[in-house]
Amino acid sequence: MRLQPDSEAVAAHAPPLDKELKRRLAAIAKLSPGILLEDKGYSLALHYRLAPQAEKAIYEAVSLIRAELPNAPIEVLPGKSVCEIKHSGFTKATGVRQLMTHEPFRGRRPFFIGDDVTDETVFAIMPDFNGLAFSVGRHALGVDGHFEGPSDVRAFLARLLDDDRDVNLS
Repeated sequence: MRLQPDSEAVAAHAPPLDKELKRRLAAIAKLSPGILLEDKGYSLALHYRLAPQAEKAIYEAVSLIRAELPNAPIEVLPGKSVCEIKHSGFTKATGVRQLMTHEPFRGRRPFFIGDDVTDETVFAIMPDFNGLAFSVGRHALGVDGHFEGPSDVRAFLARLLDDDRDVNLS
């Protein structure tokens, strides 16, 4: 979490994944040269956009590890050509709630745009902050609006910047 554009990232209170569990999950990336491993510290993401044929093998390998470690506190989050494994109980909503306790965000109205199943936890908490939530690519439940694709988001944000500049110039 970065509180200012020029500040260092500060750790969220997400518990890290167990090192041995992380090592075993990371080894799944060796199933195919097109699987990209992203270590986020608190989670691992196995991206298979470059190896779509590996999807089934990835989820089977993750399931096998989970079966061998039934008490491991992890959740598996399927996404767009990605399998993310994270510590259970910590979501994007947890991070947004924490972010909203810090300046300059405290007391402000959040505006959240998301395109992934993991964003749904944030969509659900936006009313708690009188915030606005928008989905991209699919109509998610509980959002205030929807964008067809990333280019629509960029165009919307450009219009906001243009409108802001017009207001500040007058």
